[in-house]
Amino acid sequence: MSSRWWLYRGGTQIQWGRNEEPLAILTAFTESDKYADEAWLAALARSDAGYGPDEEEQQIADEDVINAADSTNLLGYRARVAAVRARLDLMGFTAAACRHELTSGLAEFFEDEDPADPLVDMSPDEILDRALVALESGVPDRLLDKVDEACMEVVFLFVESGLDRRALFALQLESADDDEEVRLDLYDLYMADYFKEVDDITKLAADELAASVSSGGPIIVVTEGVTDARYLARALELVAPHVAHMFRFLDEEAKAEHNSGQVMRTLRSFAAAGVTNRVVGVLDNDAAGQVAARALDAAPRPATNRYLLLPDVPYGESYPTNGPSGDTELNINGRAVSIEFQFGLDQLRVAQGDPAKVEWKGPQAPINVYQGSLSKRDKEAVQRNIDSFLESASPDHDPTVEPWPVIHTLVERLIQAAVPGSFPGQSYLPVSASR
Repeated sequence: MSSRWWLYRGGTQIQWGRNEEPLAILTAFTESDKYADEAWLAALARSDAGYGPDEEEQQIADEDVINAADSTNLLGYRARVAAVRARLDLMGFTAAACRHELTSGLAEFFEDEDPADPLVDMSPDEILDRALVALESGVPDRLLDKVDEACMEVVFLFVESGLDRRALFALQLESADDDEEVRLDLYDLYMADYFKEVDDITKLAADELAASVSSGGPIIVVTEGVTDARYLARALELVAPHVAHMFRFLDEEAKAEHNSGQVMRTLRSFAAAGVTNRVVGVLDNDAAGQVAARALDAAPRPATNRYLLLPDVPYGESYPTNGPSGDTELNINGRAVSIEFQFGLDQLRVAQGDPAKVEWKGPQAPINVYQGSLSKRDKEAVQRNIDSFLESASPDHDPTVEPWPVIHTLVERLIQAAVPGSFPGQSYLPVSASR
């Protein structure tokens, strides 16, 4: 007898499989998404171990628990569509990439083999869309309309030949409501001993898919210092907790130096060493960061090796500075914006409630732009403000209220830098992703 798993979007079954663990699908969930009926698991464990002669009452009670259990709520994973979609995007399985992959594959397939009669006048997009609708109709294949059945058959040729199921999964979430639930039901597989333990099932999936480390492995973030790493990690937890677990930050023990030059050298070293994880360097949006970005752009690196400049901040367009010509308000974006500027104007206020002033140093060659920064004393005061703010901040904030818009922009920039141009095994690259 075969054992199955089921994947649902809301009340609609969108995928299923048998006699296999859905390893690729599992990478879109985390252990915090898992649901498990502990009473049912305990009853099963006692039943499997066997009962002694004086445990008849316990046996009866366990049988009642097992027989009354609702199989749809016993073991599996649940998450919101928005969270799963964001995770798939970060693995490279964007809906656009997946649609391009499947429609390009269908077009090539029909170049070599004439389509069956029902499909002769249909485009690859039409075939794919009909197949997706048919897959979710709940109608057995043998009862489908002939056109729908033919569409399903040709699309599943790709799945059966090794197409990653996450490609199909991403398309099935493309137009779903963000708050709709996605549920992976593992009850049947557990009963068939596919999982000996219920702990860390998603880790098992990630380990077994280690060959796809560039998509399923952690994204390594290289920053100019440990404070940058700490602030970015916390910002991810607050703004995008559903994907925060996918990022790893080099810490103090990694001997990360505190400048843009070291970020540039680390990215180049990782590229030369053939590190397969995605790596994202984070550069200050100042003159030194601009120089490092220019140097990185001048030499080839793999597509998994990226960098970003910290975003411009609106209050940076006219910000108090101090230089040889005295106090004046200037645009510091691209000249002096470090991580301390990414958490709102209020966190930058120091003595008498005024924003800490940027102090100018010499120009950076070869771009001839003056480098600015906060004084050591003011930076420490601002960091204390940020630490206090982040300690009391909650993921349940209003993203439209200051200082959250700039923090959201920061996190969105980091996530976008980590989204790969293609997913593992993708054959048909769009022009923009193949450069």
